[in-house]
Amino acid sequence: MKIFVWGTGCPVSGLIGKYIAAENVEAFVDGGGTKTLFMGRPVITPAELAIREADLIVVANSHGTEIAEECKKLGIDDRKLFYMYDNYALLDRNLDYLPAERALGRELTDKVRRSGRVIRPMDGENVPGGDYVRIKSMRLAAGEIYAGNVPGAAAELGVYRGEFASEINRAFPDRKLYLFDTFTGFGASEAAAEKKSGGCVEAFIRVHENTDAAMVLARLERPENAVIMAGLFPDSLNGLEERFAFVSLDVDFEDSTYSGLCYFYPRLSPGGYIFLHDYNSPDLHGAKRAVKRYETDTGERLRRVPLCDIGGTLAVVK
Repeated sequence: MKIFVWGTGCPVSGLIGKYIAAENVEAFVDGGGTKTLFMGRPVITPAELAIREADLIVVANSHGTEIAEECKKLGIDDRKLFYMYDNYALLDRNLDYLPAERALGRELTDKVRRSGRVIRPMDGENVPGGDYVRIKSMRLAAGEIYAGNVPGAAAELGVYRGEFASEINRAFPDRKLYLFDTFTGFGASEAAAEKKSGGCVEAFIRVHENTDAAMVLARLERPENAVIMAGLFPDSLNGLEERFAFVSLDVDFEDSTYSGLCYFYPRLSPGGYIFLHDYNSPDLHGAKRAVKRYETDTGERLRRVPLCDIGGTLAVVK
């Protein structure tokens, strides 16, 4: 079968190496990227996909609604589309599971069939990517910070392509936003250790290399507020001392999350928030281990509010 994979971001790691090998993918599809090669396979545009012969197109990202509309405009047969992450609408977009079941196995298709249906925003807000709970919760937290005159800057450790950073930037229009990331992927030693211990697969490491600081800044509504702190954390701090009102920790692995807690929590203003992404993830366990380790080492119990968003975020309130 000629299989194409739509997406080159983090969700692809839930497919490649688990249900299909990269060498069995004809090409990856990316509508806005600049790469021509990903995991050793070509990267093509949606328009190029429309003129290619495809037996199955696996949509491995969270923009299913937008992709469905684009495929309709391009004349791509929607019966060839298999949406891996189909829990962002009440209606099942997958019209025919059999091609995906033959190519990828019944385990994955059954998993998608069983996935919960999540109601999309009811208030007309524009929430990109489908992660309504995470973004809406962050906006509400920002409202509490402003209502309580909580002082401090905003920050994100683990920026990747800047989707959540752009929302933080929008929610805190008058505050500095520190963006900590290598902007080239995970630190090699920590990634290798996580892979060896079974904490992640190779595809998960590779997809996070597909970013750069310019891509992130281009997403921001107010890029003048952003301070790029490139490099491995905490070395990238370069002696920075700051107070914070809101911090996003999204570095996936235990040691990096622990380092983030050690730096940011003592500098978090009373009434401030830290959002730890993937705390209740079924696949990534680093954030949960880091919280336990931090509490054990400091003797301080963090005030936790778990969120029911896609990544299982934990909100910590000081």
